[in-house]
Amino acid sequence: MSKIPFQSILSRLTGISTPWLGVSWQPPVNEKEVAQRVIVFLEDRRVLYTRLDLEVKGPVIWSIEEIRTKLTQELASGMDTSSQLVSSLRAMRAACRRFLMIAQHPTYSRVGQRDMIFWTALGELRATFGICIAQLALTYHIDVEDELASIFPESSNDDDLPPMLPENW
Repeated sequence: MSKIPFQSILSRLTGISTPWLGVSWQPPVNEKEVAQRVIVFLEDRRVLYTRLDLEVKGPVIWSIEEIRTKLTQELASGMDTSSQLVSSLRAMRAACRRFLMIAQHPTYSRVGQRDMIFWTALGELRATFGICIAQLALTYHIDVEDELASIFPESSNDDDLPPMLPENW
């Protein structure tokens, strides 16, 4: 049987009342539930998987802002900061900030260049989310809908790789 460290218990106490004693308790965060909640939320965010030619810039930006807000809310729920879940949520939130910084930058002079940069930034965000969501699904044994799973990185097959160069090359 494992023991809960005293410091962990103490950090969850939210209040003590008297005259006859009362204790308020904050239960630990169930990381699998948080991961499940985030994945279910992201499954309904078509900006992560819909063909780019079907996307419109304004709603894309709005949706990424909503995703960033949701990730921030989940990070504020009091999880262990060293967990895989926190690392993945922070990486996805950072990808949102990076995308928004690029997408809303006013100094691109030519429209064509701005479009290319916008859609490339969205592709980078999707790649980051694909890796993070795949890690969460594997870590917490969570099923992911096919549409969202379409952004997962493809497994590499060693047969597809070019032969290694000789060491003396």
